[in-house]
Amino acid sequence: MSLSLSSSASSSAAAASALEAEASRMAGLYYSDWCTGKSQYSRHDLEAQISQALADDCYVIVPWGDMISKQDLMGVLKFAYGRSKKGMKVTVDEFQILSQFESSKDDTTLTLVTFQETQTEPKKSDVIRRTTALMETLRDGSIRWRHIHATWMVPPEEESAFVRRREDSVTATC
Repeated sequence: MSLSLSSSASSSAAAASALEAEASRMAGLYYSDWCTGKSQYSRHDLEAQISQALADDCYVIVPWGDMISKQDLMGVLKFAYGRSKKGMKVTVDEFQILSQFESSKDDTTLTLVTFQETQTEPKKSDVIRRTTALMETLRDGSIRWRHIHATWMVPPEEESAFVRRREDSVTATC
């Protein structure tokens, strides 16, 4: 595969806007819609949107260090559905493109990004994460998540997170 560094300022600005919108969309789908169980979409449609956004070989490194495959993540999502109170919101800010490469083999663009997610919930302290992700923009303009690594900047007050691994079994909470 041949990769080249993208340097066009206008394409970088458009890419940054699309990628930031995707980061906000996914954070909203997961935290605000899935975890609260309140959405304009059905549970089935939400699950399909989350699954389609993740590449089949995507891995997520969660804040406590476990590495979870897309398959495991999708398998435990059902346990997190509707577990948080109404009013949970997440914002994405401090979005930056760290590096961007175009692949001449399959005409896609790989972009390494970082951003901050702030999760707010009534009567709880904010949870803040710094996330670094490898995102792939396909020929048709759709975006897939290839790799996600989240680190707590301000951890939750209690043991709550979207996936917790205990004694070789994966369980999910929000």
